[in-house]
Amino acid sequence: VYTGASYQQYGSGEAHVCGGSGLPDGPWSVITQHGGTMNFSWHLHVGKHARPETNTIQGRGRYIISGGTLTVFYHITVGVAYGSYPDDTCLGEFIVVGGDADQISAGGLVVDDSTYDSDDNPGYSGPPLRSKLEFQFDGDDDPIQQIDISGNVTLGGILKITGSAPAGTYTILTYGGDLTLSDNLDAQLPAGWSIDYGTGSDSSITVTVPEPATLVLLGLGGCLALLRREK
Repeated sequence: VYTGASYQQYGSGEAHVCGGSGLPDGPWSVITQHGGTMNFSWHLHVGKHARPETNTIQGRGRYIISGGTLTVFYHITVGVAYGSYPDDTCLGEFIVVGGDADQISAGGLVVDDSTYDSDDNPGYSGPPLRSKLEFQFDGDDDPIQQIDISGNVTLGGILKITGSAPAGTYTILTYGGDLTLSDNLDAQLPAGWSIDYGTGSDSSITVTVPEPATLVLLGLGGCLALLRREK
């Protein structure tokens, strides 16, 4: 399902999912994949533009996958501008929903680390805007489909984990090359959950969901610490 302002599919197998230009609340381009097969023989760019303007968002793209197979031969890029144009004028979101997708794979993955705020446009007064990689756990025994990257991964912006899952450790991403984490990466997880980024080379990123009793103990610990401060 495609909705939005702009979507370009090139004969080389490269796709740009990008909204129209304008203020940060302008249109988004969204591809939602519930099933079937999407096969890009070049790149998949989610939120990209080819304009040099610096005071408005020029490209907004969102790719949501909850089923089927997505294969990208080269890179998935999220919020990365064209060439030397400023990345903070692009917004991208790549969202994996649940564990029903059959496969999500690519040669590389880059999530941009730029922030769009009032420093970019004095007329903008909203919250800072950043690109995002999100995994929405669906609560089942197999609650999330992992992304398999054969090459390098660069993570910036927001890495968001939502939803619920039985206690255990789940792989959300594998990488066959090197992993680079931005110093400004904002990892957002449910309370008590933890994340392990692996060894940094030919490894995987996993999320651990604790037993409910562990969450209760963590909550009690927080209450005791609060009582000590009040005393």
